[in-house]
Amino acid sequence: MASSESLNAKQGQNLTEELRVTADQGFVKAWFADRKQTFTSIELPVKLVGAGFELESSDWDRLLERTPGGLAEATQLILLIQIRYLWWKTAVKISSTYRQGYRASCPAIELAAHYIYHKSNGQLKCWEIYGYLGGVGGTALLQVVLNIIQRLIIYPNALHFTRYCIEVEAERGHAEVLDFLVNRFLSLSNEEKERVLIAAFNHKYIMRNLIDDLGCNPWATESEIWPIYYAVCRNNLEAVDELLGCRKEKGNLGTALPHVARHAGEKVQVEMMGRLVEWMKEHVNSAGLEQFLSTCLDALIRKFAADNLSRLGEREKALRCLVGEGALRFVDESQTVAYLGITGRKNMRFLDILSLDILSENGADINAIDFNSFTALFGLLGTQWAAARRLIEAGADPRLVKPHILLHSLIPSSPDEYGSRLLSAIYMIRNCPQCLQFTGYGGLKPVAVIFDLNDPILLRETLQTRIEFPPKLLTDHEGKAFDERMSRLVRNSELLNVLLEFGAPPDIGTPSLIERAIAGKHEDTVAVLVARGARLPNKQEEIMERMEVEEDPLAELCRISGE
Repeated sequence: MASSESLNAKQGQNLTEELRVTADQGFVKAWFADRKQTFTSIELPVKLVGAGFELESSDWDRLLERTPGGLAEATQLILLIQIRYLWWKTAVKISSTYRQGYRASCPAIELAAHYIYHKSNGQLKCWEIYGYLGGVGGTALLQVVLNIIQRLIIYPNALHFTRYCIEVEAERGHAEVLDFLVNRFLSLSNEEKERVLIAAFNHKYIMRNLIDDLGCNPWATESEIWPIYYAVCRNNLEAVDELLGCRKEKGNLGTALPHVARHAGEKVQVEMMGRLVEWMKEHVNSAGLEQFLSTCLDALIRKFAADNLSRLGEREKALRCLVGEGALRFVDESQTVAYLGITGRKNMRFLDILSLDILSENGADINAIDFNSFTALFGLLGTQWAAARRLIEAGADPRLVKPHILLHSLIPSSPDEYGSRLLSAIYMIRNCPQCLQFTGYGGLKPVAVIFDLNDPILLRETLQTRIEFPPKLLTDHEGKAFDERMSRLVRNSELLNVLLEFGAPPDIGTPSLIERAIAGKHEDTVAVLVARGARLPNKQEEIMERMEVEEDPLAELCRISGE
């Protein structure tokens, strides 16, 4: 049978003291507090199942029904399970109820979950449910939880759970609970202390206490888990100041800081970089500052994707911040190439005109780039045509770019790259005699590749150079490629007009271009070819002579040919 009683709020605060764990007692006592802080307890019988007990679903429903005002009115829900084992399905119901939005501000719900461990055979671990259900409501209740766990679960597991609690509560910022846990369980390994410190970095007070009470290393070099690194990752300036302050007190501040600088550079954290620079200038020697600045600058230029235009303004500020602090003064001119990001092909795409401008304005000598070591302009032929042009204007020799690399770069990998890649290619072709003489890509010169891209403007730009029109482009009357080119010219009169301007023969192919254009009724193409002197086929020539229509003879010609 269920029974009920009322207590005042003061008595309710001491509910946990009434908890007694017995082996055979077969009921569940649930305490509820309504908005008036009147506590009511309900005891429900449980069913013996195997080695444990199970609360019938109907009893569980009845427990909820008997809650004063219903769960929606309850400000606190405390379940004190006075049995040794609770069937794990009951816990599912408990957590399910919690997930429906019922608030457990003094969450002894966790207490019920802790009994699951044995019966669930590890399927529902107590620390997993603890982390899932919410924050701890007070140290008194937590004391009971830990006592029960220690009594029912072998000690190492209880300690493991306690360590988990410490980490969770550090992240939640529950100072009182954390102090209780830390004071009771100080036997944490260095790695565990470091994990707790990382979890706590958002809470300045807790972080300081952990460093003092646990002896946490603010720079966990032993296991390479660095709280300061995570503080930088999350752009937490206050945590960085606190951790660096602790590190300063313990000495050896500057040796590891450049490692963190790399991440600040990669994430383009302008304010964070400025703060780190202040720390370095004040507390480390010039060698440490040199390493910090060069590391941060290197990371910023190498790792920040050039196509991330949404953060381009932040990147410019960050670059100017570092350069303004004198980053380039510590860079040997022969190593300038490394700080321009030109250290290998995979990094080339991150170099852009902004980097070149800012660095060259502040003394970087881009002429010091060694183009002989490899084809340094390779990556710039992609999306960074402006940077490629700037390098050429500064003295880089485009003849060192291998022609086959140039030809590959002419083919855009996506529509977004189309214009910039072609502009880059055209500029390089104009300045590279090797490219003009190269006959790769199926024996055709670069102009053939540009022609295949079907853009009359770019084709004209290319042909307005020393590049000769390759006769083989249109005179090879065999093969699928030739037919495709003929079809393209028939459909695109503007492209055809550019080629004719630069010496392409108007009478070409079998059937000829004009025959194809007439058959396809491409009137613009017929007009261009006739204007350039293309000879009409005999049949069409006769038709033209007989035609009396003067307004649009070409249209009439196409119509008659179609018939």
